[in-house]
Amino acid sequence: MAEMTKKVLKETCKKLDLYQTPHLNDKLYLHYKGFAKIQNLEAYTGLRALWLECNGLREISGLSQCQELRCLYLQNNLIEELDGLEDLLKLVEINLENNNLAYVDGAKLENCSCLKTMNLSKNGLQTADDVRGLLRCPSITVLDLSGNDLDEPETMDVIAQMPNIAVLNLMGNDFVREIDHYRKTTICRLPTLRYLDDRPVFDDDRRLAEAWHRAGGGFEATEADTFNGKAAREGEQAERALMKQEEIDARQRNRDAFQKMLDDARAARVARGEEVPKQLSDYTMTDHERVEMENAPGMVDYVPGPGAGGTAAQQKLSETEQRVRDAEAEEEDEMPPIEDVAQEPEQWQEPALASRGAEQRPSLRDFQPASEFAGSKSGFVFKSGRFGLGYYHDAQLEKLDSGEAPGVQPAAAAADVEETPEEEIAEDLDDLD
Repeated sequence: MAEMTKKVLKETCKKLDLYQTPHLNDKLYLHYKGFAKIQNLEAYTGLRALWLECNGLREISGLSQCQELRCLYLQNNLIEELDGLEDLLKLVEINLENNNLAYVDGAKLENCSCLKTMNLSKNGLQTADDVRGLLRCPSITVLDLSGNDLDEPETMDVIAQMPNIAVLNLMGNDFVREIDHYRKTTICRLPTLRYLDDRPVFDDDRRLAEAWHRAGGGFEATEADTFNGKAAREGEQAERALMKQEEIDARQRNRDAFQKMLDDARAARVARGEEVPKQLSDYTMTDHERVEMENAPGMVDYVPGPGAGGTAAQQKLSETEQRVRDAEAEEEDEMPPIEDVAQEPEQWQEPALASRGAEQRPSLRDFQPASEFAGSKSGFVFKSGRFGLGYYHDAQLEKLDSGEAPGVQPAAAAADVEETPEEEIAEDLDDLD
């Protein structure tokens, strides 16, 4: 085994770019060195953090001069007792994971009034008496006892007497499986607990656990073995419903408070004679958006209120027709007259304008609104177009139906054409040969 000499300590500081003057160092890394004993640290009085894990240490000693030490890491060693901690009055955290501790000597922890975090996982603790010494150090808030051989349910009685436990890890101990409703029971027994094993304890978790425990009969019923599980579940469900309603009420209060803030701000602007911005309800859709909405399938027609006059269909048609006419008038004002376009040379004309004179502009008279397809209509095509969903007049389709289109014969004229006998066709083919 290696020895912790002054020379080794100085070489370690030099290698890690630490101070060569011992008392100036506030941290020291001595892990994975194979040391069997802690010694020669008397000059390192300014240490606040000391790493000694993964050595061969069997006891805690040689730290009496390190009065400023806050963090001590001794995991993965061979330590069997807690001797040597009496002088560490400012110690806040100690890690003793994976050592050979068989019990916790509370007398060695009495002077550690600042100790907050203690890791005793993976040691040889077995009974409730082995951990009873922890009660001599009430300042502990983070305790890890996982991976031990604790098998007595009374261990929970000892832990429940620790007044400041906020983080607790008991995974890997046999007694956990012997406690009915382990998580809820532990939460109820430790009112300061914020983290249990591998999960946090939220306020809602505590509230539900306490409602469950209260409805089932409380600690008295648990001790007398008369705990009512069915009543406990009903109490938890009732508390969950109450929490849901409280959440809904809180959201409504937030909405009301926000609306009140907006109203107060608007009132203040009005009082100062300033312009008040529009509310969301003051904004209206454009005419095009309203026409599309009114003609959308499944859209309920607007019903005029009292005094509006006219039926719903008349009101809708009248408004739509007026908007379409206004749109057509604006387009006609913006576009040049057809006569002026026709006078220009054909090669200068835009393709759309060159043929504009021969096309008829669509109008509301050529449109029949319909919310769904009601069969074919001569000269009309069913589609969603400029005026919404319905039947639109199609001149080309009308010519095809009547047979006026070039190259198309009416049905009656086609019926009058005399059919050529098959014999004459065969003779004509023979003549060609």
